[in-house]
Order: sequence, then C-alpha cells, then structure tokens
Amino acid sequence: MTKHRHAEIAKAKLDNIELVVFTNGGGEWRNLGCMPRWGDDNYFLCLPQHKEVCLHWLNGGKYQVNQLPPEDMITIEETIKRDGWVKDHWFMSEVFTYRIKPKREKRYIGVHNSGLTTDACLSRKGAKNHPIITSSNINDWQIVEIEVEV
Repeated sequence: MTKHRHAEIAKAKLDNIELVVFTNGGGEWRNLGCMPRWGDDNYFLCLPQHKEVCLHWLNGGKYQVNQLPPEDMITIEETIKRDGWVKDHWFMSEVFTYRIKPKREKRYIGVHNSGLTTDACLSRKGAKNHPIITSSNINDWQIVEIEVEV
C-alpha cells in the first residue's frame, strides 16, 4: 500500500495542533485556519511565530533570517520541486528568527547650506517644490537622493 501524498504533513499537524496550515488551493497561498481534508492542493506548515513571514514567502516575497546570508534562501518554487514541506524546514525551527525583507525606495531631500533638511519627497521635482524652498533661496539648497525602507 502506498503512503498518502500528504501523510508526513498530516502527521506533523496531528502531533502539534498549534502548527499553522497554508494551502494554495485556488492559486495564492492562504492560511487555512482549520484542519485540512488533505485533498489535491499543496499544503505547507510552519510554527505559529513564523506565520506572517512564511505566508509572505509562500506568495513569492523575500525575507531575512538571523543566521543565514540571503543567498542561502530557498524559493517556494524550489521547495515545492523538492517534494514540498518537510518536518525540518526552516519555518519549523525555533532557532531561527525571520522578518519580511523591507522594500527600499529612492526619495529626495533638500539640504540647505546651514544643514537644514526637508522631509523626504518621492520625486526630485517634489523636493524642489517643497514649501521651504523658494525661488529666492533655491541656490542655497542641494537636492540629494536617498534610499528609505518602506
């Protein structure tokens, strides 16, 4: 008799009811919120403390882990190709801590000769049109590109 496709993941969930179950039935991964019927969908488990980051990763997002360089991260596509979820997956570890990798955007600030700065603007034009930069003092300002985490 052959083992059910989801036997290992079903046993892990039964052994630890606290584990979070995700499924991608219907396309995007989502938190199932209950015990699955273990149908044809793909399933993935993680510890409750990793729920938010794991779901972000399952849907293609990037994350950072405290002990590993970013190049050691495995994509969800690679994970599914390698038989999907395994009981020793990183998101099943209490040793690692994760966070969603912040996105970075370019913004602009105005810096006055005196050291005064404007708040960050989304565009160079927006920085030049800042209310404290006037046509009479524009030559005293320098527009500087910065990167911010959003």
